Amino acid sequence: MEKYVKNARFCLICNYVSKIIPALQSRCTRFRFMPLPTEFVKERIEYVCGNEGIPTGSSEQEAGVSAVITLGQGDMRRTLNLLQSVAMGHANALSEENVYATAGKPRPVDVEEIVRCLLNEELGVAFERIKELTAHKGIALVDVLHELHELVFQIAMSAKARIELVSALADIEWNLMGGSGQEVLQLGAVVGAFAMARQSMVAEAV
Repeated sequence: MEKYVKNARFCLICNYVSKIIPALQSRCTRFRFMPLPTEFVKERIEYVCGNEGIPTGSSEQEAGVSAVITLGQGDMRRTLNLLQSVAMGHANALSEENVYATAGKPRPVDVEEIVRCLLNEELGVAFERIKELTAHKGIALVDVLHELHELVFQIAMSAKARIELVSALADIEWNLMGGSGQEVLQLGAVVGAFAMARQSMVAEAV
């Protein structure tokens, strides 16, 4: 980089600057870009699909486009990579189910079922139901946790119960990301954390 600085420039693109070693960071000027608005991402997806012959007119296909936008999170590179993978893997059949299957992420309906079990079923029943669902759908527990973190702030509960639940989920995610292969054990911890939150909610309501 220093040898050819007079006639060459390097552009490093990444989602996490911490992934670039400090020696390279010190030689670069940082530019941060906000996630793209949904309408711009959708317009680009429709443009690409139109040129590649991928139909997007039906309600099922529109749901697929929405799923690509949701999972892309405003990152056009990630969005187009996912769109390409879905088109190649499912013969241009752009649907919500195919998008989530390609990305390996839990579908919203699956997350809703998991949340329903966590909030309403007995501990043992919830554990077995979620274990069966994740195994059948091929869903990773860490991906479920990412969705649960957002939903926790939409559930009506006291600040104390919410803090304890979020803290417990963070510890579980740390255990999973740290290399713990006991996903079933961590699933039990998730069910237990929600059971404790339910008990706190009931005690506060009395």
